[in-house]
Amino acid sequence: MGNELTRVTGAEIERQWRAMNAALERLGQVEVKGRGIETRAGARVIVAVDLTASREWCLSEARRAMAAMFDAVAAFGPVAVKLAYFRGDECKAGPWRNDAGAVCRSLLSLGCKTGYTQIGRILRMAADEPGPVSAVVLIGDTCEEDGDELAALAHRLGEKRIPVFAFHEQGRTGDWSAREIFEAIAAASAGAYCPFGAESGEAMRELLAGVAAYSVAGAEGVKRMGQPVTVEGRQLRARLLLPAGK
Repeated sequence: MGNELTRVTGAEIERQWRAMNAALERLGQVEVKGRGIETRAGARVIVAVDLTASREWCLSEARRAMAAMFDAVAAFGPVAVKLAYFRGDECKAGPWRNDAGAVCRSLLSLGCKTGYTQIGRILRMAADEPGPVSAVVLIGDTCEEDGDELAALAHRLGEKRIPVFAFHEQGRTGDWSAREIFEAIAAASAGAYCPFGAESGEAMRELLAGVAAYSVAGAEGVKRMGQPVTVEGRQLRARLLLPAGK
C-alpha cells in the first residue's frame, strides 16, 4: 500500500458530508409520493460483496440484509439494486433488479472462493456504469490492494456524485489494518466509513436499509426509518441527517 493516504479531520468529514447531501438533493428528478415524502426518481444502488475465502457468514447475512432493505423502503418508493461480487479470480455484476426475491435468489446461488480482493475493479465498474447511480455499498473485511490507487478511483466516483459507503467488518477474521483504506475510499467519494462488529447481522441490515432509504427519499426517508438499534446504525443515521450546505 502507498503511504500518501491523508488523515481526515472531523471538520473535513462534516464538510464533505454536507457537500454530499447537497449533491444528492440535486441528483436526478424528484417525485412526490404519498404522505408528503419526496422521493428521488430511479434510485439505484450497487451493492458489492467480498466473497473471498471465509466470507460465508457475510454472504448469509447479506441475503437477510437485502430482503430487510427492500421491505424497509417499500413505503417510500422503488429502489433498484445491482449485485456485484468478487471471489477467486472472478469479479462480476448482475443486472439491475427492483425485486427482493430476485436479488436474494441471486445471492443464494453464490458461494465463496479463495482469492485476493478486487475492490479496484468494483470501483471502476461503478464509475463506468451507464445511467445514474445513487450510491455504492462495499461490504468486506480486508484489502490487499494499493490504497492510493483505490482512493483515486473513489475520487473519480465522488466527482460523479456517487458516494461509496464502505461497510467494514471488524474483529473475528476482519483486517483492522484495512481501516485506513476503507476510510480513504469513503472520504474521497464523499461517502461514509461504516465499521461493524463481526457477525453483527443486525448492524449490516440497519446500515444497508439506511443507505437505501436515503437514496430513495433523502433525509426524510432516513427520519421515517426511525431510530436504529445498533451503534453503527445510529452513527450512519446522524451523518445522513447532517444538513446540506456548501
